Amino acid sequence: MASRSVNKVILVGHLGKDAETKFTPGGAAVTSVVYIERLRRLNGLPFSLDLTYLAPDIGAPLLGEDLAHRDIFALIEAHAGQHLGGASLTVEAVNADPHTAAVLEAPPGAPLLMVERLTRLADGADGADGVDGADGRPVDLEYIRVRGDRVVLHGELSRGAPDEPPPAPLDTTEREFIMPLVETRADVPVTIDASLCVEGCTLCVDICPLDSLAISPDTGKAYMHVDECWYCGPCAARCPAGAVTVNMPYLLR
Repeated sequence: MASRSVNKVILVGHLGKDAETKFTPGGAAVTSVVYIERLRRLNGLPFSLDLTYLAPDIGAPLLGEDLAHRDIFALIEAHAGQHLGGASLTVEAVNADPHTAAVLEAPPGAPLLMVERLTRLADGADGADGVDGADGRPVDLEYIRVRGDRVVLHGELSRGAPDEPPPAPLDTTEREFIMPLVETRADVPVTIDASLCVEGCTLCVDICPLDSLAISPDTGKAYMHVDECWYCGPCAARCPAGAVTVNMPYLLR
């Protein structure tokens, strides 16, 4: 049975001077920012609290949109007439403050996983040469606090053959070689190769935590039926046919 995700908009509006200072080089304060606070429920249970700060010229047109059901990245690109480019991403463990604990129905101080993501407009380096205003400036800052007892991170590691030479020492000052930004942009978060997809198989649909995938009544195969995705990856990792690809245009891979 597929998981069901529901967003609830708690608060939207403008925050005054010094609300957030990451939208201009050097951390200089902006006059105001647009603030959006949303609660995501998964199968009826509180899952995450998303605090979004938008540059005023980018965020103001979004205030009249359906923020509970529309993807904010898609709305930004539609209203700005520009693509989003790279992002800076930080993941850390934090304790729930009183407000977050109340919204997520967790005890105060409960362990949370927090994702901080600062997303920028595309610039020439992101493949947006010739686009008016494509200056690479940051426009979207998000703090996503996820209940630690309702999320699992999974990965695959390979130790290598015993006779392989040891890897060169890592230069921690050159982190782009350790965690490079994805250089290609994808308009669809999850793509499915119809030639590999097995008709009637529902595994990726059943395990998608956002219910973003569905089975086409015409082909009997899976497809992405909404534009929202957490890029969590179990659909691709567990597809027996290797038909599913998760694209990560704004996150670090």
